Amino acid sequence: MPQINYFFKKPDYYYEYDNEDLSLNLKHPQTGKTLTFFEILTSNMLFDLFIDKTIANSKIIAVTKDGPSIYLLADNRNVIQIKLKSKERLI
Repeated sequence: MPQINYFFKKPDYYYEYDNEDLSLNLKHPQTGKTLTFFEILTSNMLFDLFIDKTIANSKIIAVTKDGPSIYLLADNRNVIQIKLKSKERLI
C-alpha cells in the first residue's frame, strides 16, 4: 500500500477551520470534552481521534500531520486535507 505522502499533492477533499472551530465534533478520549480545531491540530493523539471515524462519508484508516494541515486517508483511498484557516493581514 502506498504511503499517505504519495497523495498529499491532490487531496480529494479540502476543508479549512478556524482555531476555535468545534464543527469536527471530536471529543477527548478521556475527558469527553469537544475539542477545538487548534486543540486537535496540536494534540499528540491524532490516531485516537480519527482512526475508524467517518468523515466525508469515508472511514478513516490513516492520519498524518504536516504543519497546519492534517491528512486523512480513507478506506476508499480518498484523501481528506483539513487545514487551519490562515489569517490574512489587512493593510
